[in-house]
Amino acid sequence: MKMSTWAIVVAAGKGERFGSMKQLERLGGKTLIEWSLELFSRLVEDEMVEGIVLVVPPDGCGTYLPQEKVADIPGSTSKISNVHVVAGGDSRSASVRSGLAAVPERAETVVVHDAARPLASPELAKSVINAVRNGASAAIPALEIVDTIKEIEDSKVLRTLDRTRYVTIQTPQAFKANVLRRAHESGHDATDDATLVEMIGEDVVTVPGERNNIKVTTHDDLVRLNRLIESEETEPLSKLRIGNGFDMHRFGRRDDHLVLGGINIPHNKSLMGHSDADVLTHAVIDALLGAAGLGDIGHHFPDTDPLWSGADSIEMLKQVIEMLHNQSYRVVNIDITAIAESPILSPYIVSIQSRLSEVTGGGINVKATSPEGMGALGNEEGIACLASALIAMVA
Repeated sequence: MKMSTWAIVVAAGKGERFGSMKQLERLGGKTLIEWSLELFSRLVEDEMVEGIVLVVPPDGCGTYLPQEKVADIPGSTSKISNVHVVAGGDSRSASVRSGLAAVPERAETVVVHDAARPLASPELAKSVINAVRNGASAAIPALEIVDTIKEIEDSKVLRTLDRTRYVTIQTPQAFKANVLRRAHESGHDATDDATLVEMIGEDVVTVPGERNNIKVTTHDDLVRLNRLIESEETEPLSKLRIGNGFDMHRFGRRDDHLVLGGINIPHNKSLMGHSDADVLTHAVIDALLGAAGLGDIGHHFPDTDPLWSGADSIEMLKQVIEMLHNQSYRVVNIDITAIAESPILSPYIVSIQSRLSEVTGGGINVKATSPEGMGALGNEEGIACLASALIAMVA
């Protein structure tokens, strides 16, 4: 049975810093509210999300507030259903609590998103939802900091911080519903819901964020996003390439772990292969090479070459990414399916996604399925993996 997941879209701000209600500003012909509602409506269609709660200002969006009709949003052109509109509060946390009160008690997972981040992708939302479904109490998107970070006081630098220990955080953020409700029982305010979850002692995990998931705070942000939308809309499809990869390895010697996606997974048998037999990474490598028209893994890393004996497949993947960069390609996203009777992979999916995203720079989605006892895979003779990769030529 699928876990019941509800989305809360927070659009209750008064836009004091922006100068107006930014959630009603238009981006690419649609309001910011519509962008977020369309995101989660797609997840409703995919049966990832059951329903959506839209939180709006109690007195700032016109007469549509008492009606549960998104079509009454000023200027709305979208056909979006299964949305419940509620009034927000005096703070972001109060508005989330208002939205949470409208989420049915049966919901097991709740994902919270700021309408001020219109370009969050469905893949990012699925990533945080799946992390919670796989056991995390909370999952949030994080971006590494590339600039030097300094602590200052009265314009004077006090010290330089180690940026490798810090990240910036985005929405959407997903939570176990009971954890989020317990976190909000305090009535405290915070800049994001993960902070309240941290305050009650629950662990929060991160997934790779997205550079284009920009928060609209000023008019300059909106201008930047409009330019980004225009550039993506005018980019020809001829710049995109798709590749598929497949690999299968049999189990061999007794061991205490195997390697998938660069992650050591406890198991009583390891996979056999010339390298480290990381079947998942090998499928990814073949998908990327296929998309770029660069042959296959056997051509670049032949099992007849002693150089690759016992090699780390992640290092091989790094070489492939360099090949793509030399051909002016970047990774957009990769979708992977692992087929295995054992071990159970769900506890490791988030770690695998993070590791592969770190190496490829693209969005990663990992799924695991069981062969239900059928054939060689069902008899636990090995593991197979499928991968599909989308890459784009950069200017």
